[in-house]
Amino acid sequence: RGAGAAKPHLRAQQEGEEESFYDAVKRDMAATAERTQAALEAMGSEQRLLLQGCSPGEYVRVELARLPCELVAHFDPRRPLLLGGLAQGEEALGFVQARLKRHRWFPKLLKNRDPLILSAGWRRFQTLPVFALRDNNARHRLLKYSPEHAHCLASFWGPLLPPGTGVAAVQKLDGQQAGWRIAATGVVLALDSTVDVVKKLKLVGTPKKIARHTAFVEGMFGSQVEASKFEGASVRTVSGIRGTIKKALRAGTHGTRPGAYRATFEDSIAKSDLVFLRAWVKVDVPRFCHPVTDLLAPAPAAPARAPKQRKARVLEGEEKTASAGEPGSAPCASGDASRDASGDAFVPSAAFAGAKPGMAFKLGARGLGYYSDLAVEAGSSVLGRDHPRLAAPLSPSDPGAAGWVPMRSTADLRRAEGVGAPRLTDSLYREIVRAPRKFKPLKVPEALQAALPFKSKPKVEKAHKRQSLERRRAVVLESKDREVVSMVQQLSALRNARAAAQREQEAKRGKAREKQRVEEERWRKELDRERRKQRYVEQGKAEKRKASMAAKGRGRGRD
Repeated sequence: RGAGAAKPHLRAQQEGEEESFYDAVKRDMAATAERTQAALEAMGSEQRLLLQGCSPGEYVRVELARLPCELVAHFDPRRPLLLGGLAQGEEALGFVQARLKRHRWFPKLLKNRDPLILSAGWRRFQTLPVFALRDNNARHRLLKYSPEHAHCLASFWGPLLPPGTGVAAVQKLDGQQAGWRIAATGVVLALDSTVDVVKKLKLVGTPKKIARHTAFVEGMFGSQVEASKFEGASVRTVSGIRGTIKKALRAGTHGTRPGAYRATFEDSIAKSDLVFLRAWVKVDVPRFCHPVTDLLAPAPAAPARAPKQRKARVLEGEEKTASAGEPGSAPCASGDASRDASGDAFVPSAAFAGAKPGMAFKLGARGLGYYSDLAVEAGSSVLGRDHPRLAAPLSPSDPGAAGWVPMRSTADLRRAEGVGAPRLTDSLYREIVRAPRKFKPLKVPEALQAALPFKSKPKVEKAHKRQSLERRRAVVLESKDREVVSMVQQLSALRNARAAAQREQEAKRGKAREKQRVEEERWRKELDRERRKQRYVEQGKAEKRKASMAAKGRGRGRD
């Protein structure tokens, strides 16, 4: 293979090329790694373990101190344990802000302050997140529900997590939920954050007394101290008139109630106007953090399912074979356990048939079945053989039978108690029916009417309470008058018919003139187009003649 298989630095030296700094550093690092590996291989196993540590894939024994005894008593070998370490700053609790998004496959929206189980880093805990959205004014506005297809900010109380840590959220851990269980995913943005989450608050009041652009408003606040905190705030009426709170009034001033204030407006307001104040109130994040400690309690019993028909026949044949092979032992269906020379109990079983207290299902020296659980035996030495958790299995009705008990949401509690959501009369949507407003008529004093010019005087005739004599009297025409009225009506009919015929003739002449105008405009455009075409042709010929004459002149100059 020769030079083609040589190392890069040797090939560069053979060819006489200059070695780069990058290649030199890589060569030094490779040489150092080879020397280190050779030195470690020459050492003993104990000394190498102290210097290098455990290699990946090796079996190690870890000693854990100050662990609760329930972890040993309820240890299940089918659930592996993951060991990890926490940094020094991750042991404290504080406010954490994360960017969260509801999973697109999760069927429901997430409600604000509903309990969620978060898995972030090495931690699993239940908390009450508060959803918010950052607006253009850098304000974190409260959201009642999580957005459907967008991210939102979630603030919660829990263990401090480094920024950039991934977060997965679920609502329940019981495994009985049919469907997608991952409720939301996100990432931690900041820890120990003091972001203020606010929500909109609209306060409504009614005018008590109006004096031009000033009004006394009551019903918005409950006390003078509360009203004094909002001095200088902007208010608005339903009709769109803006105003400002000037000063809080004492109770009883001009017959006002406690919490009234004096406000000025851009224009005079009416007694029927509503004055409202838009404000923002801070929302407190609940300080609730419930670590998931399901390993310190017995695992919930899985619901027994009937085996399939073919599998049931196979199990029945295996049980008969096992009972025939061991005449001194009881059949498997009876549930009795046989013991070997060492005293360990064993119940043969071809498939897992649910959890049994004090036993573990595994493939051992005597075959597949239930063996004595060494973890329970070790825990019995600490707790005692007569400990209530080891003496008898927990019943399904026992509150501790389900292991770790999470906080339930309001909907779960109502569903369990059979109570529906409260129906508040003021919160129901109903049709708003408002009576039409009746304004007082404008009255101009007679003295002012006399001083006004004639064009400014009101020309509206006063409404009569009863008909005048001219309207009430009956008119009886004589024969001559009837003939005159009939003649006038006939003349009017002839005049109207003649006018209609004239209008019809004028419409026809107008259509003819419009048609003639369109035709004239058309041939004028055609004529203009022909003239432009002729002009462009003449300009082209003139430019061509000019170019040929210029070419002849340049040829004569060269001669």
